[in-house]
Amino acid sequence: MEQADATGKPVPPETRHAVARLTQVVNHLLDMTRLESGLLKPHMEWVDPGELIYEALERIQAQTQSHRVTVKVDSELPPIRVDPGLIEQALAILVSNAAIYSETESEIEVSAALHGATLRLAVADRGPGLKPGDEEKVFQRFYRSEGSRAGGIGLGLSIAQRLVEAHHGRISAANRPGGGALFLIELPATEPLQLPEEPSSLS
Repeated sequence: MEQADATGKPVPPETRHAVARLTQVVNHLLDMTRLESGLLKPHMEWVDPGELIYEALERIQAQTQSHRVTVKVDSELPPIRVDPGLIEQALAILVSNAAIYSETESEIEVSAALHGATLRLAVADRGPGLKPGDEEKVFQRFYRSEGSRAGGIGLGLSIAQRLVEAHHGRISAANRPGGGALFLIELPATEPLQLPEEPSSLS
């Protein structure tokens, strides 16, 4: 549905994109403030890893509509205990970043797989990739690589890292063979699923 301004006139796409980018910048600043103040704490629950991916993609559907987003989730992945909202936010940041730095109509791959006792959530694109030495720097606050596109302030990846580390996980970045970047979230999946106890019946 086409958006309209207060006078009923259609809002140009470039204006909508500018507003979305500004909103994202403000939200990132607020999120970093909450993280640093300790106000943003994980509320853990058992979730399906596949649902984390699809919910994250739903959040940023407007930002990825000009790309081909594919999802691959290994069969029979066990539930994982995380704060779904925070991990979905971290994934959404990575996918949004991939869309910003890759050409329209190019593919963004999002996947989930279990490696030993670790759940790996990966976001891969076919953009220009990372400059040598940027694999760690991209997670620094306010860091913007040379040649970065205008519109951001370099907080998104730093926030994603803090959200993942709050779950005792880690996030990393690397270049893909054949071109593009790969961002990987690794979360511990060692805790066995615990179902809520049923209340005992009165005798």
